[in-house]
Amino acid sequence: MHAIILAGGGAKVDAFAEQHGAINKALININGKPMFEYVFDAITASSRIKDVVIVGPVEDFGKYVRPGVTVVPDSGDITDNCLTGIRSLPKDGRRVVLLTSDIPLITTEILDRYIDQVAVMEGDLFYPLISQQTNEARFPGMKRTYARLREGVFTGGNIMVLDPVIAEPIAAVVKKLVEKRKNPLAMASVAGPFTLLRLAAGTLSIAQAERRVSQILHCRAVVVLCGFAEIGTDVDKESDLALAEAALMTS
Repeated sequence: MHAIILAGGGAKVDAFAEQHGAINKALININGKPMFEYVFDAITASSRIKDVVIVGPVEDFGKYVRPGVTVVPDSGDITDNCLTGIRSLPKDGRRVVLLTSDIPLITTEILDRYIDQVAVMEGDLFYPLISQQTNEARFPGMKRTYARLREGVFTGGNIMVLDPVIAEPIAAVVKKLVEKRKNPLAMASVAGPFTLLRLAAGTLSIAQAERRVSQILHCRAVVVLCGFAEIGTDVDKESDLALAEAALMTS
């Protein structure tokens, strides 16, 4: 597969990054090196990955360019940046791994096992769910936002896989979903009120969620039940940073 690391700073000043002396969250120092490098090192060491595109400020990430690794400037929100990265990759039919630059606990072994899990699955868009039980077994007391589904309590992960041919067709709807994610009424207009009611009641099944997302995006969306808490452990607050520092110190 190919890979895209999303490391855009965005138009807004990141207050969390500023508190830690960085202009971009990806550049926050963790135990002596930028958070981005943990992700970059894991993905460039993977035998499952061919070409890597970093989407972010060229002045900050240009030093990581090497054969098979390019940097393209960020161009807007996360949807725009995903499209920018995909457009810069070879059109050779390979699936694309999309991951954020704020998951420093990811390792090459975890990445490879996740990719191998997805590689044998049929679909167009693959999204990981990690159970609360998995998270708390790996990182006791970790604070995460969870949703109750019929099968259990889950949080989302930060590594998606997709067939790049669907990127352009789904972009407008994805952008709308991202924009409306904090407005329940607006989300209901896109996702449908019955889906949201089932989600709120904890009765929505994984299969129902897959079908509804597939209908909305006009592609085959697949949930990946993932056994790796590290995929969902992003760093965007002080407690996350402390957890990452402690975990990486002992790894």
